[in-house]
Amino acid sequence: MLDGISLVLMGRIKLSENTKTEFNKSVAVAYENTYDLTSNEVYNEMENRGYQYQDHFRGILNAQVGDQGCISTIKWRNNWCSFIDSLIQVVLLIEGESSQDIYLPVEIQQVVIHPSLHAEPQGCISTIKWRNNWCSFIDSLIQVVLLIEGESSQDIYLPVEIQQVVIHPSLHAEPQDYKVVYQKVTGIIRGGGVEMLGLKTSHADILKNNEACVKLESFKFVSHSNPRLQMLERFLEVTLQIVNENIHSASKNKSAIVELEDDYPFVAISQHIKTKTKDFPVFKV
Repeated sequence: MLDGISLVLMGRIKLSENTKTEFNKSVAVAYENTYDLTSNEVYNEMENRGYQYQDHFRGILNAQVGDQGCISTIKWRNNWCSFIDSLIQVVLLIEGESSQDIYLPVEIQQVVIHPSLHAEPQGCISTIKWRNNWCSFIDSLIQVVLLIEGESSQDIYLPVEIQQVVIHPSLHAEPQDYKVVYQKVTGIIRGGGVEMLGLKTSHADILKNNEACVKLESFKFVSHSNPRLQMLERFLEVTLQIVNENIHSASKNKSAIVELEDDYPFVAISQHIKTKTKDFPVFKV
């Protein structure tokens, strides 16, 4: 891993042949000469030493500190990066306890991750119809991921990267509907003879350029007949104000008067429009 041109991290990542064996090792700390710290006390202590942890990287909920180590509770935010960083924080908390100095990690011999032991698998189990079309089936797999990714925020997410797609036609040949499982913690979605890994999504700011945009379910024409606007000048002024409030920038859009009552000569209206539009720079006549 590089920071610019500087090497900041190196190592090997591999799939463990027997991860459960790694977690069968006993790890215990004696409850002797211990004292308890709350989350605020932990991070006040860390801040006094010079650390600056914010937001999701303040994951230690409590800590029982003793001569032989520490027993703590760490919040799981469905994020491996912040969780592992909180594990490192526990070590740094204990290492600098006596000297109150800043310690930084320089080497890790091994990190073993066992998702199924860490938390209950989260995600989605669904059934997807097979229409004898690989394109539509794989697109439906992606739809499952997008459904879960935007569940809490109710926002639109778009796929930006897929690490791997594995297709096994012989497992997928029968014309049937397939059960699909999406495991959020590992990022694996599998259905029939298709497995997809590492689908990354990006939040889509659809309304970024026009925050005032609304969804219209229906259209209804309401005749504008207001007895208080019988005077032509007042009517034009109010109408132009309404138009001005509902447009956001000058554009090439054009409006035209398509029908006139017999009592309103066009010349008089055009003169009034030219006069009133001087108060609205966004309009050009």
